[in-house]
Amino acid sequence: MVLMLIWWKNKYVILFGICFFVLFLGIWRCEFAIKNSTDEISSYKSKYIVFEGIVVQDPDVRTAVAKLTVEAQKVYFISEKAAKEKAKKLNAADFKKFKSEPIVGKVLITLPRYPEYNYGNRILFSGKISEPMTESDNGFNYREYLSRYNIYTLSSYPAAALVSKNNQISLLSAILKVRTRFEEKIFKILPEPHASFLGGLILGAKRAIPQELMDKFNKTGMTHIVALSGFNITIIAVAITWLVSWFFPRKTSFWFSLLTISFFITLTGFQASCVRAGIMGMLVSLAKCYGRFSNITNSLAVAAVIMLAINPKIFAVDTGFQLSFLATLGIVYLSPFIEKFFKWLPETFEMQSSLVMTLSAQILVIPKILSSFSRISLISPIVNILVLPFVPLTMFFGFLTGISGQFSPFLAKFFGFVAYLLLDYEIRVIDFFSKVPYAAIELKGMGQWLIWIYFGLVLVVYSYIKNAKAQRSNGKSMSKYK
Repeated sequence: MVLMLIWWKNKYVILFGICFFVLFLGIWRCEFAIKNSTDEISSYKSKYIVFEGIVVQDPDVRTAVAKLTVEAQKVYFISEKAAKEKAKKLNAADFKKFKSEPIVGKVLITLPRYPEYNYGNRILFSGKISEPMTESDNGFNYREYLSRYNIYTLSSYPAAALVSKNNQISLLSAILKVRTRFEEKIFKILPEPHASFLGGLILGAKRAIPQELMDKFNKTGMTHIVALSGFNITIIAVAITWLVSWFFPRKTSFWFSLLTISFFITLTGFQASCVRAGIMGMLVSLAKCYGRFSNITNSLAVAAVIMLAINPKIFAVDTGFQLSFLATLGIVYLSPFIEKFFKWLPETFEMQSSLVMTLSAQILVIPKILSSFSRISLISPIVNILVLPFVPLTMFFGFLTGISGQFSPFLAKFFGFVAYLLLDYEIRVIDFFSKVPYAAIELKGMGQWLIWIYFGLVLVVYSYIKNAKAQRSNGKSMSKYK
């Protein structure tokens, strides 16, 4: 900073000073995040305890289980023998006579799917606290993965009893109620697994999706469509801004678009790909509001900075964050070069664009997929060509099904029937290709050095093609003056 004041006219000194200042802020933010990860309940790991807490996130509901993120508030002083005896018929009123003390920390609780617990519920738990595994058979570090949410302890199938409801009255709780009603209408109108598949497409919810179907998504490389692709949010942002601009002034349409995108991101549970695309969509809307052109590279950088400023831990441990940004970089920078090799493909049903986008994204995400999941789908490009063009249409009719279900059962059934046909086609395609021999292959033990070599080769090829294109352009320019 002193150098900037002395040589403020030197642009290189100013640039160095700004970079150093940003680096300092980044280090400070990381240190602050680590120091504020208070977790007192982890001191009880490997012990059987009774504690009370509030569900602070929308439960992750699966086919047979539900995972609750619980903020512990107090722990009861009671012997393990007495706690196990009372756990047979757990009653919150029985523990009022026991001494307790406040406690801080989050616990990831795994319970049977029923009875259901919701966001804001205060619950009494009696069970054993454990520590997440640092590394599983496939090299996945579960402790590191949960640390991004400041969760350092688990409890599997403890005894649970509801103490009270609606302890988190907020805008988030109201939005989650809207999401629940939306899902309920879809599940009433559509059969399984079509209903859960649609829930994944629109909200990124994997609720009740059969494991057999999820395995087929994995084999065909189509898991990303039920993890909710952020690309669709960018389309939603542009579409909303364009539609509202017909009825309201430009600035009014911008604020309407901003609120709608924020609402939709909240509905999806703040998934990394959705947050990234939502921020980029907001920037696109902002550029349109002031009549400017948006730069996708700058938008991507701003999205990364905002997300890392909020939670710097996701840079190292959030696979969704990493895959989302790698895929976007691939689509932005590689698709213009890959597109020329597939000019022969027809644009019917967006076959060409679907293949180009899939290949562009996968070129950069392959190393990360291999290092995280040790599996790669060989037929993913083909399945993406056949499925992706119909996904926006499926989301459109699925969204109309959920909305119309709130006031008109007849309209909901009509839109639901169209959505069912589209969903059924997509499921049948995925099912067919998942049975192809060697649809996916396992590649375990891929070293980090191989990943860096791969990225190096991609960078070299990209630079070579870019330089060759620049030389051809210069050659054509020079020929004009001869």
